[in-house]
Amino acid sequence: MSKVSIAMTTYNGEKFLEQQLLSIFNQTRQPDEVIICDDGSSDRTVMIVQQFITKYNLQDSWKIIKNKYNKGLTKNFLECASMTTEILSFFLTKMMSGWQIKYSKWLHYLNIMTKSKPCLVILLV
Repeated sequence: MSKVSIAMTTYNGEKFLEQQLLSIFNQTRQPDEVIICDDGSSDRTVMIVQQFITKYNLQDSWKIIKNKYNKGLTKNFLECASMTTEILSFFLTKMMSGWQIKYSKWLHYLNIMTKSKPCLVILLV
């Protein structure tokens, strides 16, 4: 089975962040890595992610990167995407708040279609 990466960008997203993180965490097929790039939030976004990673002992597969300055949505998104290392990559933004992300059913079909070739899945909601 192909390995799965999730790249998630954040910026002042504390309102729905826990719900998004739980949605990723509660998948029937856990991602092999989750990379979260914060674009200089001034709220509790980074702290919420750090506490979530610690609470669920995810230090080996999840990481939060806080930009030193605000890079803007596009640059933050592209840099976060470039940090993924696995075959299938899913990209999430805070605009997906409240949306229950279900990717496990896609994996079977993506594995057949890609036959272990790199595949990027971009979710635009």
